[in-house]
Amino acid sequence: MLLLHFIYYIIIMRTEVFEAMELNTKSAVIQDFGEFVASRSYYGCTIYLYALPGFFVEVIYSGNFQSQIECIRIQNDSKVLEHYAKGIDLNLDL
Repeated sequence: MLLLHFIYYIIIMRTEVFEAMELNTKSAVIQDFGEFVASRSYYGCTIYLYALPGFFVEVIYSGNFQSQIECIRIQNDSKVLEHYAKGIDLNLDL
């Protein structure tokens, strides 16, 4: 029953619910339900963009070793998301 409640919250999760989670819980949600979109470097940090149902999140690692997550934040700024679009190739050989 607890698993069904968790899945329910993931499917209809609001950004406020995600933001209120602890860092390790956010990481687990992304690992289990997020879809990797792209990555970028910014001032010595490596940032990964993931899609969750209804919103995007960035996972930010400082330094080159990516051993520790600095923060996880919701990203809805279109100017920031455009940086990721530059690295996505939509040419499909069908």
